[in-house]
Amino acid sequence: MVGLFQRSSMVESVMRLQQAGAPVVIGRSLALDPAAMDELSRAGDPFALEKGDLLFRQGGPADAAYLLTEGALQVATRIPGDELTAISTVMPGDVVGEFALLDDRPRSASVRAVEPSAGLRIPRVRIQALVADGWPPALALFAAVCRLMAGRIRQGVERIADAADFEPSALRRFGAGPPPGAVEAGDLAALIAGVPRLAEWTAHAGGIAGIAAWQHVAKGGAVLVPGAAPGAIRVVLRGALRAGIMREGGIEPIAIHGPGEIAGLIAALDGAGEPLAIEAAEETLMLAIPAARLAALATDPAPLARALMAVIGRQLVLEHVRANRHLGRITALERFNAAGEASACAAS
Repeated sequence: MVGLFQRSSMVESVMRLQQAGAPVVIGRSLALDPAAMDELSRAGDPFALEKGDLLFRQGGPADAAYLLTEGALQVATRIPGDELTAISTVMPGDVVGEFALLDDRPRSASVRAVEPSAGLRIPRVRIQALVADGWPPALALFAAVCRLMAGRIRQGVERIADAADFEPSALRRFGAGPPPGAVEAGDLAALIAGVPRLAEWTAHAGGIAGIAAWQHVAKGGAVLVPGAAPGAIRVVLRGALRAGIMREGGIEPIAIHGPGEIAGLIAALDGAGEPLAIEAAEETLMLAIPAARLAALATDPAPLARALMAVIGRQLVLEHVRANRHLGRITALERFNAAGEASACAAS
């Protein structure tokens, strides 16, 4: 079970890591010096685990994120067939359960200590209140978790792309239609009113329209190609975008972005090339928000910026869940094929 230790011990463990040349890093996105960690510790509660202790269970409430300062944690999830499989190991300086800071959907995995471990528990409601108040450490943490999520989604996409087992019949021709074009600005407030995912933007429609370009793309038009430099995120207002893995013979679809969803977030947040092929699944009206503007707003305490980042946070959680589900299907298929080959060999 989760235990507590003194807050000063948590800060001291961070300092020991840094003195040993291992700065505490949330993902690889934000280095926290002892002073910043001390500030964040005021918003959290220290925790300690013995080897084998469960930190949280898949399907449980997402009520906190955990920053590990000592030990190691194993992340495992159930794949089709109800089999539990390990997907990653959390080491000191990493954050786990970060979904909780971005969205309130149930836990997507279980986490257990593989050795005695300790760190900081950061409650969702406390960080949300501090973000709303514009507290700089909370804003920095939220932005760092968004970048961390983008990196994890990229890793998932790369694993999907490397998989040999996929369904060739699912491949689709990519970019058969014309590319996106600029259109005259519309009534964003009226459009948002019909899109529940963008509810936070209702009071800021004018400001958001002021930083975005309106675009239209016909069905089949290529919006983003793999490897493209970060340019802008696309917010779907009407229609839908299809995202997929580029394969020989077409793209393997892994997600559909409907009204209120955002495409192009991974590259915009981590600064690397676009990992997915994205095209219009149908005629689509969208907003293009430059990646440079997004970077400037990530830690801005202004209400418009917080409304924008709240929607982005939820989209990142959705993208991560989609990637993990796709990986789960691939893993299940690989194991099924391996079992079939083993049976065939045994029979021969």
